Amino acid sequence: MNRLLKHLFPLVLAAALLCGLLVPAASAASKPQTAELVVLNFPAGPVLKDSKLTLTAAEGAPSNLTFRYTTDGSTPTKNSTKYTSPIVIGKDMTVKVMALSGSTQGTVESYTFTVYTTRLGSLKENAASIRYLMGYSDGTFCPDQPITRYEVAQALTYLLELGDGSTAQHFPDMHAQYQTAVAKLVEAGLISGYPDGTFLGNVSMTRAQMCKILCLILDYKEEADLAERSFPDVKDHWAIGYIGALVKSGYLKGYDDGTFRPDRAVSRAEFAALINRIAGRKDVEGDVLEYIDVLFDFWAYDDIHNAALNLE
Repeated sequence: MNRLLKHLFPLVLAAALLCGLLVPAASAASKPQTAELVVLNFPAGPVLKDSKLTLTAAEGAPSNLTFRYTTDGSTPTKNSTKYTSPIVIGKDMTVKVMALSGSTQGTVESYTFTVYTTRLGSLKENAASIRYLMGYSDGTFCPDQPITRYEVAQALTYLLELGDGSTAQHFPDMHAQYQTAVAKLVEAGLISGYPDGTFLGNVSMTRAQMCKILCLILDYKEEADLAERSFPDVKDHWAIGYIGALVKSGYLKGYDDGTFRPDRAVSRAEFAALINRIAGRKDVEGDVLEYIDVLFDFWAYDDIHNAALNLE
């Protein structure tokens, strides 16, 4: 009899399932897909240390949707930590998320994050040998032309340790050509937009703005007192501390009349000369890149030449 039941049981079970008498447990395939219900404010991958990860319900998700998550590698359940505030990514970690709507549990999604091991915005070890500034397609360099915020961002991306820009703020007036470069510098905290939310990339970079960026790159402390003692035209200026720090370093000086002129635009030639000094770029031998508007006796001829050479 037992042998007969053993053979008949699978057939009875199959028949019961077909007739709807038994309902199998929900499979993973039939569960709500958490990946379709949650929106992260930045993608998995390398991120700045202490970045704050937010989990937002996707458009059209159930109104009672919540998220449960873990950061220790375990699989989240309905009893795991409920998401109520940003998750701080302070170290390499995997965040596992499960959507929960009433008693219905979604699939578990894993998001792995690694924090940067080098200080974002610091100079690369080989910065002294990297090409970072070129002329234009018409054969000119325009050495006296003010360098734009776009051009500064593009040049610095070649020289600095930076992330991929995926966590950076986006600007509505951004030109596609420079979007990645700007995002990388914004992510590193080296440059920002204006109060109205725009970036204004074609606007000239001022001496004050340049001082701030370079102080952040070099990790200098502000020296407001020094700047105020040295230059009568920087008192109460927003960048007075950065100006003092860069002047103290010897990388930048004031003018012969004793002023600093913080809001004066930086020319392309001045930018090349300044960056070459900071990167430790020396006069080098090589194929000279001749520009029709940079004569041999121009004061920044060597700096322009060096900025355009790749010594790798």
